[in-house]
Amino acid sequence: MAKLVGEVNNDSFLSKSQNIVKGQIGEFETGKLLCKYLPEDCYVIAHPTIGKYDPDFIIYSPKWGFRIIEVKNWSIDPIKNIHNDGSMEWKNNEITNPLYQVKLHYQELIELIQSNYPSLINTSFGYLVVHYGFSRHEVLRKSSGSESLSEQFWKHHLFSDQLNESLEHSLQKAFKSKRGFGLSQRKAEIEKFINRITNNKLYS
Repeated sequence: MAKLVGEVNNDSFLSKSQNIVKGQIGEFETGKLLCKYLPEDCYVIAHPTIGKYDPDFIIYSPKWGFRIIEVKNWSIDPIKNIHNDGSMEWKNNEITNPLYQVKLHYQELIELIQSNYPSLINTSFGYLVVHYGFSRHEVLRKSSGSESLSEQFWKHHLFSDQLNESLEHSLQKAFKSKRGFGLSQRKAEIEKFINRITNNKLYS
């Protein structure tokens, strides 16, 4: 079981408000599943402070580096189509792209590490969107078929039916830049970095 650090650390998160929004429930449940299925040497960092656009989670593994996760808890029914670039076309003709949002987080993380923790830049960084509100099967039904969505699309999107034992493999392959490893030798600096982005809330 992975270590959870940051703001969302226990069931009291859900009891803070009777009017908790759907998105927060998706984040909370995703966080629980990340902790459950990732190994104990991983950190699941909730709401890290990395810049202007703080992501929902950053995952750190000494084996495969950092992954940024943005959680969406949308329903599939109002979505008219899903496109290869990650954009969602809604029945009211609005278009949103959560992948664009997570790319902003990714860029900020890279800049923060380059400026303050240069020895950590020589690792693997990546990002993905977790759609807690619907399954991969529903996406295939909504799009024109599996041929319409590329391998690149699936690499950076996860769905409710994939939050299971295959999570580590999915996170490992969702890399954007893969430079090298050896982070297990830099444990002190990693903990310093995690302390910074969790505002000194590092705990097991």
